[in-house]
Amino acid sequence: MEGSRISCIVFESLCIYVRGKPHEPAVEPHHSHFGRSIIPPWTTGSKRFRRSSAVPRAVTILRFTILVTCDIAIYYYNNIIFFVCRHSYNVNRNALPCCVVRPVDYFAVTIVFIILLYYIENRYGITRPPRRQRDHRPSTRHRHNMADAIKELWLNADAVCFDVDSTVIQEEAIDEVAKFCDKGSEVQKLTNSAMSGKMDFREALSARLQIIKPSLQQIRNFIKDRPFNLTPGIKELIGLLQKKNIPVYLISGGFRGLIGPIAIELSIPLQHIYANKLKFFLNGDYAGFDEKEPTSKNGGKAEVIQMLKEKYGYTKLFMIGDGITDLEASPPADAFIGFGGNVVREEVKSKSKWYIESFQELIDTLK
Repeated sequence: MEGSRISCIVFESLCIYVRGKPHEPAVEPHHSHFGRSIIPPWTTGSKRFRRSSAVPRAVTILRFTILVTCDIAIYYYNNIIFFVCRHSYNVNRNALPCCVVRPVDYFAVTIVFIILLYYIENRYGITRPPRRQRDHRPSTRHRHNMADAIKELWLNADAVCFDVDSTVIQEEAIDEVAKFCDKGSEVQKLTNSAMSGKMDFREALSARLQIIKPSLQQIRNFIKDRPFNLTPGIKELIGLLQKKNIPVYLISGGFRGLIGPIAIELSIPLQHIYANKLKFFLNGDYAGFDEKEPTSKNGGKAEVIQMLKEKYGYTKLFMIGDGITDLEASPPADAFIGFGGNVVREEVKSKSKWYIESFQELIDTLK
């Protein structure tokens, strides 16, 4: 009975009638007393009391307590009469006084149990517990094993690609530009939708830029007056990778003009930047963005990584980032590391085989 839910119901008396053959001989009541063993005479093999010839007319049970479970109809506990569908008699050695007017055969007891359970469940609102839904997500142990495998691969990485916004830097560049142009509140919601995968990336990018419409002069002033804050540990991590002669790339849905100063500070070659390009009219007004850049759409980062692998023959290329577009880049990236040091996106966290909230973990693994 381990694991079964038990409910207790008390009856003053219960009489269950089962229609029998009128010509069957009567059976004398068989009394039992608490503490004494009772084995009804019809179970001893007597022809008179065989099950085949003993169809009950009625079964009367005086005051008793029933414990109903989900697996066995009625369970014996603390001076309680015990019934099991495979037995037509009291199989326990201890029972309260009871009177059986007719012997009960296998089929009759089975039917009685079905009727009794149906009555109890409906009368007292007892319901079976819902079946446990199988959890198809990887077990914690399995997730740890996958993380260990990625850590082993990390030690032998031959190229590492970083997202920029909320990964290399603490801010979302386009949100900061929007704030600089007094359009911050309108743009931030679209950024969250794009990074969480709730909105097409190119559609969100176009909508945000249409709200901001930054001029060339505004971009120049922004770069001068609002330098970005590097995420703690990123400079040390990239320096360590470069010492190991592991090439580092910046792949971003942001803008090349804003990422350039960041790459210079981190000693990353400008030709290792893959990002979007803003367009301006001759007078410096905003004219749009280059839609031919793969990073301007969903799946664009995957295209860049595939190109890098084909061009340079990388076989252990890592993608590190915080957003859904970064997660989508693996594959073709050989491994993905989710980063939540600046903002945690739940969908990315749940789907990442290795998720970190500090670059120190990567640094310690490499040392």
